[in-house]
Amino acid sequence: MLVALAVLASCDRTGATACDPACEAGLVCDTDDGECIPPRIEPLEETPAGRSVRLGIIDDQTFLAAIDPADGQVLVGTADEEPTMYALADITRPLGRKLALATSASTVAVAWLEQDRKYRVAIHQLDDAADRWRLLPPITSGSQAGSQDYRGSEHFDLTIDTTGRIHLAFHDAQARSLNVLSGQADAGPWTMAVVDDPSEQSDLAACSEQRRRLSGQGLGYHPDVITSAGSTFIAYHDKDCGDLRLASRIDGAWTTTVVDTGDFEREDDLELTSGVTGKFPSLAIDRSGNLAIAYQDDTRGQLLLAYSREGQFTIEVADPGFEVDEFGRKRKHLVGGFASLVFDDRDIPWIAYIDATTARLRLAHRRRTLDLDGTWAQQTVDGRPPTGFSASLGFSTSLGLTIATEQLRPRRDGLESRLDLLREEEF
Repeated sequence: MLVALAVLASCDRTGATACDPACEAGLVCDTDDGECIPPRIEPLEETPAGRSVRLGIIDDQTFLAAIDPADGQVLVGTADEEPTMYALADITRPLGRKLALATSASTVAVAWLEQDRKYRVAIHQLDDAADRWRLLPPITSGSQAGSQDYRGSEHFDLTIDTTGRIHLAFHDAQARSLNVLSGQADAGPWTMAVVDDPSEQSDLAACSEQRRRLSGQGLGYHPDVITSAGSTFIAYHDKDCGDLRLASRIDGAWTTTVVDTGDFEREDDLELTSGVTGKFPSLAIDRSGNLAIAYQDDTRGQLLLAYSREGQFTIEVADPGFEVDEFGRKRKHLVGGFASLVFDDRDIPWIAYIDATTARLRLAHRRRTLDLDGTWAQQTVDGRPPTGFSASLGFSTSLGLTIATEQLRPRRDGLESRLDLLREEEF
């Protein structure tokens, strides 16, 4: 079994300088100067896998995380022309299929779920070598006075605020609620807050109590979390009601809003039909500080974007999912899965996503900024199916647009997961 962050170095070599006090969990002693530092992790020699790939860009640096499903490992690394990946940790959860990655001006953090339903987080400081990562102890919250324990799920996301505090939003598999774990590597235990609890719903206009009770699956699915100017925002799917919801923590208090119910009137009888929307939400903030959420409308099979002006959301269709084949026939495709949204330096929204009907990677952008009239354009980025899984889009002024995604390649014994990294000049 791969040791998560290498074997801890000994501090008692003859003539070596010991670390005093002893190193905290996830650090090793540099016996040359007596300092505690993150250990080195093993480089990956073969072509990396791309399951649940996540991408983060800081200026001209590209950071990646992915799962190797064959070896059951978490991979992390950087990319110039090609990715350079390292084996960070074994995944003890057999069905582990999700990673989250977050970046700040000084730190990269990666999270995943372990067998015991607790989350693990590893962090990398930008001033360290690329192969030095610190694995934090499993996140627990039940040991604190007055706190409650949690049961994690594969629906979670990660962000880092300007103070260096890490926030992990997740769907609690037991309480069926949206929760947030918050903590720092060197600042004591993590705290947990229940953000949206299905048992305490006060707004019944979008979803009846009976519908929520009959479904019993709760909310907090596919969460996407970001922080800005001291506030925290989480977009997520309400599985009971089929809604897109937004939780906002401003001035220390959480509020929740239904952004889109997906409900519509049928043309034949004008009766209101309940829809399912808000899957794969992706949050971004433009230069004016306005929130935007890209997401999949599952009922219509469309890619949508909700944009907030003065607290009110307007919704646009970024890709209706209609294609015209070589015979001029109009066909409906299911699009919008794995939506990943960024704004470029002109404040134009770009969304990477998958066309699930053809298993191809797609990219949509608005021809003008969201405060001006404009239309959406779509293109197929990588035509070698099956690809586009876990699409992760990043942007910086120096690098332009970059997309990381998983491509599946056929082998004699099945399909092989491969990491596919695409720079703007390639599409």
